[in-house]
Amino acid sequence: MIKVVVGSALNEELISKEEFMKETCKMARLFALLYYHFARVLVKEFGNDRGKELIVRAVKDFALERGRKMREEALRLGFSLTSQSMSELSDLPRYTFYTDEQGTHCPFADVWEEKGVLGQELGLLYCNINDPYKAKSFDSKARLYQYIKNRNLGYSECDHKNVEYLE
Repeated sequence: MIKVVVGSALNEELISKEEFMKETCKMARLFALLYYHFARVLVKEFGNDRGKELIVRAVKDFALERGRKMREEALRLGFSLTSQSMSELSDLPRYTFYTDEQGTHCPFADVWEEKGVLGQELGLLYCNINDPYKAKSFDSKARLYQYIKNRNLGYSECDHKNVEYLE
């Protein structure tokens, strides 16, 4: 059971790990859906090239901020700036986004797959900008990459071992 404080310490509630996962997945799905609709509108209104250019700018800014916040936390805690410490300090709920023997569990990818080809194309654009720039912002020595295998490309998992380095 996971202890959740709702409102104040007087309203403490115990929920199961499964219920916690279900609730965090709901929020993640909403984020993915919001991203999809914003991205789709940008491409529709500005055309494929200009729309994607704007998406890349916004996602890159988002990723850089996320990585910078995680970096600040790592330095505050005395962690070294490694991919392992970045993983430990991830701002994603660990019970919502994870990889196991069945593949990568990602509610974002689930939503984008449901949206079809455009959803997966826009989802891959997100992953190929967000993930490497977040890592680069966390650790300036990290290399920029793009995924070769990714849920948005029809694979069962996303893995940093399956990347093409761009630098």
